[in-house]
Amino acid sequence: MRAQDRYVEGKFDDAKGHAREAMAQDPNKAWRIIGASECSLKTSAAALEAANHLEASGRQFLKYVCSRNNVTLP
Repeated sequence: MRAQDRYVEGKFDDAKGHAREAMAQDPNKAWRIIGASECSLKTSAAALEAANHLEASGRQFLKYVCSRNNVTLP
């Protein structure tokens, strides 16, 4: 998935855009990439929005990524 490649490269805005394009193919993975990108960009409100679209394990993943970027999710 192109979004994942952009995320790994640190191109978080590009990763979010590609994830939104791939939403129909794999919405869970797309929301995880969007959320992780938002955590890396330190936009907690947008990260929380992404978390709200994920199952429990996806939310835990985002909490971890956000905590590594000094962003707190409830």
